[in-house]
Amino acid sequence: MNKKGELSLQIVVVSILSLLVLVVLIAIFTGNIGPFVGSLKDCAGTYKGSCKLTCDNGEVIVSKPTDCNKQKIVVDGVSKTKICCKPLELPTTE
Repeated sequence: MNKKGELSLQIVVVSILSLLVLVVLIAIFTGNIGPFVGSLKDCAGTYKGSCKLTCDNGEVIVSKPTDCNKQKIVVDGVSKTKICCKPLELPTTE
């Protein structure tokens, strides 16, 4: 067997695995892993809400991460993040 060839193949495999791990770590720490794991819920679909800067009367803020958290808007030169506001559900009395 040719030891020189085996060492070269081993180095290539380790290098590829190292690069893959590096890419995954960069994606996790920069926040770009969300689309792959589906951690953000759809505000309109999941919670029947809408993305706003502030909630109106009769609405509550969804405390879990939603797609609204990625929406930014500039107001008076200040960047603000939108929040998911859903209708307040009052208990029904029967």
